[in-house]
Amino acid sequence: MRNWFGKTRQRTQGLTGSLALIAVVLTAAASVSSADAAGVYRVELAQAGTTSGAVNVDIVTECRDNRATFKVVNAGSAWPKQGVLGVYMIRPDGTASLIAKRRMRLIDGQRASFRVRTKGAGQLAMFIAPTWYKRDFTYDAAVSCQ
Repeated sequence: MRNWFGKTRQRTQGLTGSLALIAVVLTAAASVSSADAAGVYRVELAQAGTTSGAVNVDIVTECRDNRATFKVVNAGSAWPKQGVLGVYMIRPDGTASLIAKRRMRLIDGQRASFRVRTKGAGQLAMFIAPTWYKRDFTYDAAVSCQ
């Protein structure tokens, strides 16, 4: 893609068009929640004084054509407040960088998809951080596209 000076610049693909890489280095020692054979992860979030039911999320992972996809489906009640959904690139040396994040408040049955190019990336993982309570950092879903 060319800018208005006529120089070529590399286009960064992300969740909402262009996305700058956020260089947050973390240790990838945190475990990943278990998935069934189809790559579906169930995340049970705590309720915030709601009586409407459980706050659960299903995350379906997929790899196709050097693109990792995280499909997030609200399988429970509407979220009482916003949450931060973050995608991390985990390098072979165990460090991780936050490469995308989105603030969302999911309603009943709402879906959101994250597609990330994986060329040269080791493993990608997702963590959901609700704002209505403090949750220990553990990857909720992971995918490795080779």
